[in-house]
Amino acid sequence: MSSSYPVRYYSYTVPAAVLSCAIVGYVTALDVDPAGTDWISLAGFTLLALLSKFLSFRIMRVVTLTMDTAVYVTALLCLGTVPAAWAVFLSSFAKVIWDTVVRERRKGEERRPLAENLTAPWFQGGTTALAILCAGRLLPVDEFLAGALSPALHVIWLAPTAAAIFLVLQYTIVLNKYWLRGYSWRNLFREVFLPGVGAEILLVPLSMIMTLAWLGGAAHSTAALSVMIVAYLVVNVLFERHSDALSQLDSRLKELESLNELGRTLCSTLQADDLIPALAFQTRTLLPGADVAMVFVWDDEKREFASHVDVRDGFPEAQFDRVLAGRLSDWAIQSRLPFVVSPRGAVRSGLSLNHVDGQALAGQSWVGVPIQVYEQTIGVLVAYSREPEAFTDADLGLVQMVGLQAAVALQNSRLYVLATVDGLTRLFVRRYFDRRLAEEMARARRYKSHFTLMLLDFDD
Repeated sequence: MSSSYPVRYYSYTVPAAVLSCAIVGYVTALDVDPAGTDWISLAGFTLLALLSKFLSFRIMRVVTLTMDTAVYVTALLCLGTVPAAWAVFLSSFAKVIWDTVVRERRKGEERRPLAENLTAPWFQGGTTALAILCAGRLLPVDEFLAGALSPALHVIWLAPTAAAIFLVLQYTIVLNKYWLRGYSWRNLFREVFLPGVGAEILLVPLSMIMTLAWLGGAAHSTAALSVMIVAYLVVNVLFERHSDALSQLDSRLKELESLNELGRTLCSTLQADDLIPALAFQTRTLLPGADVAMVFVWDDEKREFASHVDVRDGFPEAQFDRVLAGRLSDWAIQSRLPFVVSPRGAVRSGLSLNHVDGQALAGQSWVGVPIQVYEQTIGVLVAYSREPEAFTDADLGLVQMVGLQAAVALQNSRLYVLATVDGLTRLFVRRYFDRRLAEEMARARRYKSHFTLMLLDFDD
């Protein structure tokens, strides 16, 4: 079983899928009359919801955001609670099946566990349908459709309220499974829940217009229905592109901020003990998809590579394969080439895995660059992600920029040691000794404390 899908993940998704599908089926058996169901309208809303799902985009590289809530709310207010739940179930189920088939047929793509492939359609379809079912039951939707409530007056509050109930339930159910995979609730709430709910609420006014047009009879004409569908899909496309542009801009700004912070950090100290942890932290921060960053630096005194690991909050460090990281770093040191490893073959940037077990790389992503000074490799920067295809060539370019700054900083640190420490005795040279002595004496005077200097002479 993949480490990305622990047992507790399935102990949540499997019961949730079974329970939600059972509830939807039970309510359907009680309330639905097949002869009185508008199957054509149900098929139309199912198709529209499915089309909107193909305009989805990713947040945090693992969570997919789909602007389909407006379709669900419109189906709820036009068809009723149970038919809307079935439109939601069928569209969600079909989209997950499609994604699974495409992923499994794509050459070199990560193969997800069989249990995940079998559970995902029922979980996504069942829980989404259950959320819209709860929204319909908590609100007077049936009275609204029966004509007991004024459409023009009550759709104004029914649509946004139904959307809010659905979104809170759906996001809570779905994001909980990502939390069980190791992602922090704080990041999920800040980076997925808040922007996702805010974006989908913006399309609720379209849901109001479509509902009023449908109930007024205009939507029964082919032309009016086509115009509404096209308008909704166009808004979806524009929102998707706008979101992608903002995401790229935000990503670029974060990269520049991280590079600026890295430069200031590296310039603030000449001590290697401070530089190496800072390099690991800034490298991991710079790559949004990185779970772990590791720095290998040659230690002249110990005559070996020292290492430091920085782990993202919430990531179990035991899942990080230090041995594999060391083997990839050995390759980078010997070849003096950067690398990007992914499930698609790990051939990018010249990396050949003849000496690395390909099975060990399944479902993982790695990126690394050697740190070079005057044709000499003095270290390696490595980043790891448990998600496939987490790193791109653009990420490799960023790590190379960090590697260049790291090379300058580490070389300055080495020159500083050479200038202050005698190579034979490993003691301070006279000029640096006098400077440190003056600093300690000044500190003793400032704090009115004692200061002792001991001189020893060793003779044969």
